[in-house]
Amino acid sequence: MDGLDAMFDGIIAQQAGELLLDEPQSTRLLRRLCPRSYLRSLEDFAFAAIFSGKIVTTQELADVLGGHPGEKLLTKYFSDKHDRRLLEGTAAGWESLLDDTRRDDRETIRGLIGSLELMITGRESGVFWRELIVREVMQYFGKDESLTRPNAGSEYQFFRRGNFRRDEDLQSTVPPKYLEIILEEVKTKTNFHAGVKIAHDDAIREFAARNALAHVGMFHWYCRFGEKALRANRGARIPYATRQSFPVLQSALWRFKSLVVPGLLHRMIEKSRNRDELRDQLVVASMDSTFQPIREKLAGAWRLLEDQEQSQELDSLVFDIEREVEAWKHPETRHIVFSTAGTQYERAVKMLVWRGAGVANALTDYAKVFPELCDTGTPDQFDVL
Repeated sequence: MDGLDAMFDGIIAQQAGELLLDEPQSTRLLRRLCPRSYLRSLEDFAFAAIFSGKIVTTQELADVLGGHPGEKLLTKYFSDKHDRRLLEGTAAGWESLLDDTRRDDRETIRGLIGSLELMITGRESGVFWRELIVREVMQYFGKDESLTRPNAGSEYQFFRRGNFRRDEDLQSTVPPKYLEIILEEVKTKTNFHAGVKIAHDDAIREFAARNALAHVGMFHWYCRFGEKALRANRGARIPYATRQSFPVLQSALWRFKSLVVPGLLHRMIEKSRNRDELRDQLVVASMDSTFQPIREKLAGAWRLLEDQEQSQELDSLVFDIEREVEAWKHPETRHIVFSTAGTQYERAVKMLVWRGAGVANALTDYAKVFPELCDTGTPDQFDVL
């Protein structure tokens, strides 16, 4: 199937899998605490599943609290589109970018870290950064005795992956405002967590600084090495919600995604009684030949944008859909979806709108298939991680 190669961060597939498979059930608390991030991951996954030619991953996805939601979702339900491409010479991972010999990489990471204050105070991006730290604390903060001590620095012992690579130089550049907001978020949203209850504020700041460095470092690693698995000018990186807010990113694809995907999901949810039926609808849509002209148009527009920095084709695609959305608002024009002759692309745009493009949806709309996202119970009523 011709179209874009879409490579997204592993966490996107993981969170989409947690929602669509309800696995592992131990993450229901995380979903309830971080609903916006999970929904953004579902939208990003749906975008890749429906409008790409291939979903590309570079390695097997890690487990999540003993489950493998992302790997299972891709290999069992989207195997016709999933393409695993292994990279050579990248075993060292993102930590290798912090070596003293990698000065350019260190400076790039330093610049990204410096933008974190802007990211966390942003009207939309801020919620994703705050939910990220909640998710990370719940999984990796731990409850070691060292967390009770002030100014312990490298002596703090977190849980599992929480002991991220420490780099005093780069951590010192994390904006104080970012750490201030993170500290308040952790103490407010995860105050029931055993480790947070006993932790000194310095321990939370240290965790947040290490986490920020790792999150930024992994993003830069994917930019340097992960994208090599994509076909030149035919592949698009879809970073996690937090990383989509970085100023260095080309955001053209998000215009198309935000116009189309929420509405399609809204219509699918209306037709679904549970998450299994929604997942099955996504599988069908991922192979639906009706959308093929849109996939080809999107891939061609992206190639022009990457090759020649020309956005006319992408602008045209967005305009065509917006125009059809406006026409759909008038009942007397709805018959043209089926009766108007035209190119396959024109018919595909009409069908796309008929199936829901352009319709916004609220968090509560998802409660029909994902009740955990809107649950108002207290944390102790859930499985504690």
